[in-house]
Amino acid sequence: MSVVGYSPLLRFAKGRASRHQKVLLNQWSEFWGEAHWHGYNDDIWATHRLKSLWTLRHRNVEFTVTNLQDGFFTELNIEHLDGTNVQTTSGRITSFSNFVHEVFSSPATMMGYTRDRWRMNTAAGSALFELTSSLYRDASSQDPFRILSDFFHTLALSVEYERPVLSVGAFGEIRYVTNETTWLEPLHFETANDLLEDLTFSVAGQGTNVSIHTSYWLKGEARTGDCRCPLFRFVETRIEGLTSQPIVLRGYWSQTWEGIHVTDYQQFIFEPRLESGISPQIADELAAQDIAALYLNRSGAARDNTSGVISNAVLVVVGLDGTPRRFSDQSFPAPGAARASALGENGWARRSAHAGEESVVRKAAVFPVAELEALKSFSK
Repeated sequence: MSVVGYSPLLRFAKGRASRHQKVLLNQWSEFWGEAHWHGYNDDIWATHRLKSLWTLRHRNVEFTVTNLQDGFFTELNIEHLDGTNVQTTSGRITSFSNFVHEVFSSPATMMGYTRDRWRMNTAAGSALFELTSSLYRDASSQDPFRILSDFFHTLALSVEYERPVLSVGAFGEIRYVTNETTWLEPLHFETANDLLEDLTFSVAGQGTNVSIHTSYWLKGEARTGDCRCPLFRFVETRIEGLTSQPIVLRGYWSQTWEGIHVTDYQQFIFEPRLESGISPQIADELAAQDIAALYLNRSGAARDNTSGVISNAVLVVVGLDGTPRRFSDQSFPAPGAARASALGENGWARRSAHAGEESVVRKAAVFPVAELEALKSFSK
């Protein structure tokens, strides 16, 4: 998730010891949810599902375990997805469904951290939210003030779903998971020094050809190709070949990007039904084809030196019931030896438990009906 607008000032008051304690001065703080610091181990599906816009208010308090027993955040306003609708949940945090506040000591921070839990609806149904807040940096008498955005990556959001949700990995694994974690991170508006990416994909599949042209802003360091850079914003995505009219997406909710070191395995999710003002005709045509969302994976494909078009990307369609099916003739590349070992000798079977989640991993180069039915049965 990401910080926007104004953030609370942090005032550092010298304590009895030689270090300086952090005191947070209350001011409305706005966060928007482009979940994840983009890079290795990130999940575009969590990024897409957990998009949200947060406005938080907190107490004027020194950030210590003793002072935080009575809570830190006081009021929240959260715009989030409830199914395919944008909903606003707001009020005093203590009034949220199943709210619990906890405080923990932390040798790493010397100031402890808070954990707030409550239940709220998401794009995938009701879920248990857990917001963990901690501050790490010490202050100095020469530089006593901070804003909250200086401390991003110390606000972590974990979500536990009632039912497993779909995740297709960057290398083609299908998983159904019940737990996801992301970060609240600052929103940065693009500048002239940042990078405007402009990509065109030509995807052959199902006897036709789909063109996807997308443009979006990344941090300037993305020019190196080795930057775990967050997305600033999409400018526009234009999809042609699936409907009688081009699908044009400009909204926040309908398009999502992730990049493993930016260029190697860029991934996109496009969900036209979340676009405000989408043509009813386009919506009906997509529904008739059982298309709820599109997952596009660059899969290491290079641009054509002459046209600039990327032709070997993988396109997966997600049906209205959440079932994925490969649309493109191009499949995911076979995993390397290490990856094949992790997935099992035949590249298919593995059952894993991680951070409280249990998932089934499958290579997604093809989606046999029997395998999909088994996956769906497991997820129920």
